[in-house]
Amino acid sequence: YREAGVKWVPFLIIGSPYSLPDWYYKQPGSQGYVCLEHGEESDVQSLWNPVLREHVGNFIQAFCEHYRDEDIIESILLGITGNYGEAIYIASGNDWTANIHGEYHTHGGLWAGDPFAKADFRKFMSEKYKDIAGLNNSWNTSIETFDAVEPFLRENAPNDRAWLDFAAWYIGSMNDYTRFWVKTVRDHFPGRIEICTGGHAPVEHGSDFGEQCKIAADYNAGVRITNEGSDYRANFSLTRWVASAGQQYGAYYSFEPAGMVNEAGVVARIYNATASAARGLHYYYPNLFGTEEACDNFVRYAPLFRKRNPIVEVAAYYPETHIVLNGNDFLKHVQPLRDHFDFGYCSDNQIADGGLKNFKALLLLWGNTAEKETWERILAWVQRGGLLIMADTIGTLQTVEGDT
Repeated sequence: YREAGVKWVPFLIIGSPYSLPDWYYKQPGSQGYVCLEHGEESDVQSLWNPVLREHVGNFIQAFCEHYRDEDIIESILLGITGNYGEAIYIASGNDWTANIHGEYHTHGGLWAGDPFAKADFRKFMSEKYKDIAGLNNSWNTSIETFDAVEPFLRENAPNDRAWLDFAAWYIGSMNDYTRFWVKTVRDHFPGRIEICTGGHAPVEHGSDFGEQCKIAADYNAGVRITNEGSDYRANFSLTRWVASAGQQYGAYYSFEPAGMVNEAGVVARIYNATASAARGLHYYYPNLFGTEEACDNFVRYAPLFRKRNPIVEVAAYYPETHIVLNGNDFLKHVQPLRDHFDFGYCSDNQIADGGLKNFKALLLLWGNTAEKETWERILAWVQRGGLLIMADTIGTLQTVEGDT
């Protein structure tokens, strides 16, 4: 790298199956995620396991101390968990990640069945509700003690409030583990750090891109979102939450494809990055050198990618609560609008953190259920002069409890 005049972006992956050394793989102290659907253990390591966390901390410290003063690292990319090293839970089936130790139990779903996860779930609920009567009143259940509280699938949730509580814990656990990673690296490395994240943020992934940007900003770090393809509208819809939250909280961010990118996609990704004020743009070797046209397109248009400061006055409400309750059907409502004007995203948590002050208009495109506090904050913003535009197909706005 020194001879070539370039620097290194090490991708530190600890916990994904292909990252596990033989001395740790299925050895005493290891613990894989356990799915709630089948009760089977995966090779992907559980973020709730304190033994894993100790190994992560030791490795990060050793790595940073070894390379910190070498002046060779451009940035450190954090491979936190999941199949590949993203800040999401298990999200795919067997593929090349099984090449090291063989096939393992893996699929999209909920991975909260290991003993450490169950104990943490009970702890979370006992701290929230203080006594079991409070939980039973909220969940409409008759559970005798917190020791009997177990993680559950969506179809087995006692009611919507219980499911929101599960999601808050499940997603919050990923946020807590991500914060541990970022803080640990920052304690030992003064340079650029990026959280690797991906997917489209359903509950099963456990990702909250807005909160991940907020965590990154707390440590002067950034986020690399790894979910682009060749279609510009899809790329915009998938990356814009990171871009919006990054700008609100002060985290830098970059974009990466999830797989192949065709010749036109090479150009589309340059446009999305520069129009979104991204700091970085990652391509895999075949994306650029798979065809002569792809390479020519990159050479021609890459100079247009530079850090810009776009003016975005309109936001689409990102309905986090509705997505948790109903699945993420939001993105398809976003994509057609980008042909007409630029806009950001503003989620429930971003609104709670004052995000609406950055916009003149808010679009309600899909999702009519939110916590009462979210609707009250939107109302207060409208009363201060904000313009609210609601799709006529969205239905009556309501709280989780059904108040309109």
